[in-house]
Amino acid sequence: MNADTSWLNRWRTPPPEEVMGHRIEEPRLTRMAWVWGMVILGGPILLLGMAIDGVIQLITGQCTGVWCWF
Repeated sequence: MNADTSWLNRWRTPPPEEVMGHRIEEPRLTRMAWVWGMVILGGPILLLGMAIDGVIQLITGQCTGVWCWF
């Protein structure tokens, strides 16, 4: 069995690099990357849900949104 595993190598993390005996920290997502990710991905989803709740309220006359709980 001679399988081609080149596609697997793309997903494997390379070994940590060392410079002058110090290990270089691997790249990772920062807190601001997470915040912007939530804003960019979560914002439109939240707006879409609010629009759907508004349409349902206009059609049925019954408030179904989160703002009705308060």
